[in-house]
Amino acid sequence: MNICLVTQEIGKIPSGVVSVISQLASEWKEDDKLFILMNKHHWAYETLSADFQNNPQVSLKLLPFLLLSERFFLLSNRIKNTHFLLLVKILTRSFRWLEMLVVSIWVKFWLQKESIHTVISHNGGWPGGELNRWSIWSSWLSRVPCSYLVIHNLPWNPPFFFRPFDLVRNRLIESVSNGVITVSDSCAKSLKSGAYFKTVPGVIYNGIALPSNAKIHKDSVINKELTRIAFIGEIHPRKGVDILINALSYISKPCELILVGSGDQNYIEELSLLSKQQKWKTKNMGFSSNVEQYYLSCDIVVLPSVEFESFGMTLIEAMCYSLPVVCSDFGGMKEVVEDGVNGYVVPARNPALLGLKLNSLVNNPELRRRMGVAGRKRVLRKFTADSMVKKYQSLCHIDE
Repeated sequence: MNICLVTQEIGKIPSGVVSVISQLASEWKEDDKLFILMNKHHWAYETLSADFQNNPQVSLKLLPFLLLSERFFLLSNRIKNTHFLLLVKILTRSFRWLEMLVVSIWVKFWLQKESIHTVISHNGGWPGGELNRWSIWSSWLSRVPCSYLVIHNLPWNPPFFFRPFDLVRNRLIESVSNGVITVSDSCAKSLKSGAYFKTVPGVIYNGIALPSNAKIHKDSVINKELTRIAFIGEIHPRKGVDILINALSYISKPCELILVGSGDQNYIEELSLLSKQQKWKTKNMGFSSNVEQYYLSCDIVVLPSVEFESFGMTLIEAMCYSLPVVCSDFGGMKEVVEDGVNGYVVPARNPALLGLKLNSLVNNPELRRRMGVAGRKRVLRKFTADSMVKKYQSLCHIDE
């Protein structure tokens, strides 16, 4: 059976979607052929190509032309005139329907050429990327037996005048697919109410394969003088990194915060200025395609989001390495972290409470060790790649 996983990313931003697709392709044990269809300027193409170059079961396919959104992104990196960019954006929107037609036809014929049986389109938030949506239309046009829309984050809140179109588009896409899947119960509820889907989306939790060199807490590690706290992910105001930096002032013992990721450049500059006002250092490591090195060298991982977080892939990645995790009380993160067991769940936008919880972890190596062990056990119970893959595989056999 030939399976197609679809992903669209514009800009070099850390993505849980790419992690999930990588896990699916790596752990897919059945004798199927997997294709990963990507937009032409997808940042993870080289990374995934290297990962699967010796795996004949996995094949990567790039869209042969740039999407309008990709062209606009590249243009905005060269030209900073906001008025000119706004004019370009308005003008290019008139070509969106033509682009939809061209891409849908190309994908249709490619799906037929490769005899694709199932299309699983992995979106970030909804309505996701153009390629993600249009691949579902193409699946219907080419009579692919199974197609699923997987949504990894919450829907956007459209302006009032746009909502009728939003409802019609979403219901049509839902009707031509075999179903809508998401990554947490919390996200399913948000999509049902905010994206106008007729049915409540199904839920498949993200999963991860436990690394062979997972962190082992030895006395020489947990008793070191400097505790390393890490934020790993997209650096954007909605992620609450400024809250985390302000929380450092409530930590009494020497520590160091490392930021791993890329994102909003203006926000990154604000964080740099803010960090200089703290007594403990913050280091910005930038984007990394190999975050394992940071999980192996840090002691605590924090995801202090100030807006809805559908799941928090970073959390289970950290738990794999027996690390305690701290997150804010939003969305699917509360389904991952058991407060007081494998980490802490704290109210969002509260640097004082966040700082106090971090202070207890920084000052108590044994608590870190105990929570880290509990987190790893929780991954084994609920968030393994094997469990996730089996659930996706079951979708492919719905017509049998």
